[in-house]
Amino acid sequence: MEKMGDGHGLVCWELSYGLVFTGFLLKPLDGTVSTGAPSRTGSHRDPKTEQPIMVINTVLSVMAYDYPTEKLSVYLSDDAAHDITFYALIEASHFAEHWIPYCKKFYVEPRSPGAYFQSISEPHEAEEAKGFLAIKKLYEDMENGIITAAKLGRIPEEVRSKYKGFSQWDSFFSQRDHDTILQVCPINI
Repeated sequence: MEKMGDGHGLVCWELSYGLVFTGFLLKPLDGTVSTGAPSRTGSHRDPKTEQPIMVINTVLSVMAYDYPTEKLSVYLSDDAAHDITFYALIEASHFAEHWIPYCKKFYVEPRSPGAYFQSISEPHEAEEAKGFLAIKKLYEDMENGIITAAKLGRIPEEVRSKYKGFSQWDSFFSQRDHDTILQVCPINI
């Protein structure tokens, strides 16, 4: 192992050749993605200023981290408590069931799907090209659904009725006064 610093006080350990050595017991790893803190004026970020698809690309890149999936948990903290972000996370959890295996099978880098699809043209090998087109279509469908919901400012009713977390957005709910909303989005990989 080689000790490295990032110049900002963060110390990292790099494993030689990116391999995890036998004998090391990998500990559970929690990753937290935050949508941002309140601004100086006290207003919270919202889907119009912090696009949910950008947040979701960050979540998906952490979820696809090269680490045993049974030991990795990813949390999204949305300080503004927007139902659009909640919806985007649910959609991302469904997409992740395809994205994470794809990343592992084809050694995808970067792991953020938005960055990946912008940085690569269609692969030449038949199996990889077929997988690429399928996963890109799934991503575009997810992305379009999230962008449409953000533009309309509402969640499709069939999705809203499926998840109890959406019932917590009601007439007494505000960005500054609300209970904690917790939804577990398990993925099957």
